[in-house]
Amino acid sequence: MVYLFYLQVVRGKYFYQVSEGNRREIYLQSRPRGIIYDRDGKILADNRPVSVLFLSLQNLNEETLKQTLEQLEKKFNFSQKELFERINLEKEKLVLRLKEEISREEMLKLEENRINLPGINLQIELKRRYPLNNFAAHLLGYLNEINREELDRLFLEGYRPGDFIGKSGIELTYDNYLRGEPGGMEIEVDARGRQKRIISNFFPSLGKSLILTLDSKLQAVAEEELINKGRRGVIIVLEPQSGEILALVSSPGYNPNLFIEKQPEEVKKLLNDSSLPLFNRAIQGRYAPGSVFKIITAIAALEENKINLNEEFYCSGSFTLGNNTFHCWEEKGHGHISFLPALIHSCDIYFYLLGLRCGAGLIEDYAKKFGLDTVSQIDLLGEKKGFIPGKVWKKKYLKQPWYEGDTVNLSIGQGYVLVTPLALANLAAILANRGKLLQPHIVKKIVEEGEVVQPQIIWEASQKEILHLEISEKTWQIINEGLGKAVDEGTGRAASISGLEIAGKTGTAENPHGEDHAWFVGYAPIENPRIAFAIFVEHGGRGGVSAAPIARRLILTYLKNKNAQITSVSPLSENESN
Repeated sequence: MVYLFYLQVVRGKYFYQVSEGNRREIYLQSRPRGIIYDRDGKILADNRPVSVLFLSLQNLNEETLKQTLEQLEKKFNFSQKELFERINLEKEKLVLRLKEEISREEMLKLEENRINLPGINLQIELKRRYPLNNFAAHLLGYLNEINREELDRLFLEGYRPGDFIGKSGIELTYDNYLRGEPGGMEIEVDARGRQKRIISNFFPSLGKSLILTLDSKLQAVAEEELINKGRRGVIIVLEPQSGEILALVSSPGYNPNLFIEKQPEEVKKLLNDSSLPLFNRAIQGRYAPGSVFKIITAIAALEENKINLNEEFYCSGSFTLGNNTFHCWEEKGHGHISFLPALIHSCDIYFYLLGLRCGAGLIEDYAKKFGLDTVSQIDLLGEKKGFIPGKVWKKKYLKQPWYEGDTVNLSIGQGYVLVTPLALANLAAILANRGKLLQPHIVKKIVEEGEVVQPQIIWEASQKEILHLEISEKTWQIINEGLGKAVDEGTGRAASISGLEIAGKTGTAENPHGEDHAWFVGYAPIENPRIAFAIFVEHGGRGGVSAAPIARRLILTYLKNKNAQITSVSPLSENESN
């Protein structure tokens, strides 16, 4: 309503003076958006020229409007009824966009009949395009026409009816930078609204362009592993020492061009798709972390001196607590097992008992220290918090006491605990940096591009430390050793690469709605890590089978892109994948 008042009262006076005093019509062109590039200059989003047919109502009386609509129906197959309905529905608009993508034949016909089409004008605009279609869709986001609520909120910032604005992803977060300034023309018309001459032209200006941190080669491999293979899930790869996101995939994906090209049936399919292709699982999905959470329990126990590395627990394959029996993934059991072998082989029974020794409160505290229940403020809007349960929460909201069985579940990342894939990618980065987390981000630079001069940098991302944990060097050494051996000889060996030290932890998260989910989280190389990652495969079963092999391929791709030298890389054997 605020915008309507502005248009009718404030701007309405201006348009009245224009039309009554000078018999002019004003046609505004849409705002051309800035270009989006990957880190190497590859275009991910640009604009293409389109012809647009406009109908201006500024100088049309009832008679001339009727004449124009009759001609549009007769010569160009428009429906008079539908056009009248649009005019009544969009009363606040002084200029209506009738059609885009006008053919050459239609253009010639328009010129021939222009004298009988008062209020009609044809212009060339730049329209958003995603040349790679589905590529990096959840990261880039999509555009759609501004709605009434958005218009009321944003009209003072220059938005107007018909504008396309960012609805998700980078297109939403950086909309103010990406949108350019509209162009248009003033046209003199006669008393019947027929065009006589162009009084002035004002050209649109391109919005600011974005250079992303995205590595398209790595992104392509990640998409092949999930989207192209029809698997739901998430892959996030980042540089721990800078916080730069190198790849971010949420599967299934979608084609953002569908919204620009106004294909309502296709958009309706997306909105009604039960696999939720528009849902960004990377930042909005919340899942049980499964055995990846054992890293938290392990660090809590080491830091608080709850365990001696040589102390053994016995794993028979099951563990009874009161009336409940909890099982290990290894049905035959691991036998007598100490800390490092338990971490390497992900023994559930060992971590049940370790969790009970630590206590739920301690595990909860350490999970929160690692930020698993907070947002990292990545430059994608809509990031969700994880959830770390505890005694106080359960008593307050479920009206139930906390049981030892809850502690058993918490110690291996089951029960009530939920995390986002981004939170576990951040966990990997914290481990790689030995306690530090740099804010993850996708935009590297904002630049203003000119036709002649070099792009001018408007803004450049800086490294921002958002978390710093005081963990002993001894603990980091033990965790590094355990996660390294988990890849070399344990549950994560499907990720191993000969000659390269990789740290990783598998996770298999129980899913009450179907097959278990698969996780693999890690970083490489162990000394001076250059990438950290979180891989999540919905209904993927065991993390060592579904997720770890993906990590191996991502690491090899990264090393190839960086021309990094490693010793011989052997193909993955059948044994290594199980």
